[in-house]
Amino acid sequence: MTTLNYLSTLVLAGIALIAIAKDWKDFGQVTRWFLLTLTIASAILSLALTHATQKAADAESRQRAQAGVIAPAPAAASTTTEFKFPRLEIGTSGSILEYRGPVEKPIFRIFEEDHIAIVRESGEVKVSALIRDRNGRIVAELIKNEWRVNPSRAWDRNYNGDSLEVKDDQGDIVLQVQALPDRVQFQAKLYDAQGNGVAFGNSPDPAHPGGIMERTTPDHQVLTLVIPPRFKYPSELHLGQLSQK
Repeated sequence: MTTLNYLSTLVLAGIALIAIAKDWKDFGQVTRWFLLTLTIASAILSLALTHATQKAADAESRQRAQAGVIAPAPAAASTTTEFKFPRLEIGTSGSILEYRGPVEKPIFRIFEEDHIAIVRESGEVKVSALIRDRNGRIVAELIKNEWRVNPSRAWDRNYNGDSLEVKDDQGDIVLQVQALPDRVQFQAKLYDAQGNGVAFGNSPDPAHPGGIMERTTPDHQVLTLVIPPRFKYPSELHLGQLSQK
């Protein structure tokens, strides 16, 4: 509680003690109006300060958060199209995959133990994926749009209500996901525990737009896809702020 909160509480307590110790009718009219005004002002101040304190605490909590959940922003009824099957778009490329396989089964099984899965639950499309670095260490995880970041392997992360973006310890964007009412937009660079990698993202070649997939091979052991950031950084100064680019 702040100093002003303490003062407003003391004022209210003092007025209450005065009212108890002395009959209210014994006060003059001017004094009664003064005490009543002071009581109301102190109560309003106390509520305002409590709200401000809680708001600051919530902001600090969001700043420190290494876990959360993304959900699509509400869409106007006229712009919402109902799709029976979950849909995943590779970035903003327009390349959309509609999954019609068994529920809970992966849309992509990247490697033996890693995969990308999408489901439709409660009218929302939800994605699951495990993001590892080249050494097989977990950087971030998505489980049905609930996310968790490993702070020891992530240089930074930024997010808002419907989007998440994660930088690895080299400063590269390795996960970028946005939940939309009818689909999930997804870009990522994924490795398995043995260092095999695959990446999904927007084509960097304007002459060949669309979504692309890159895989590592014995002669190509590092993923080279660059995922441009959507958010401003560092997140400590720009939490939730999208880049203007």
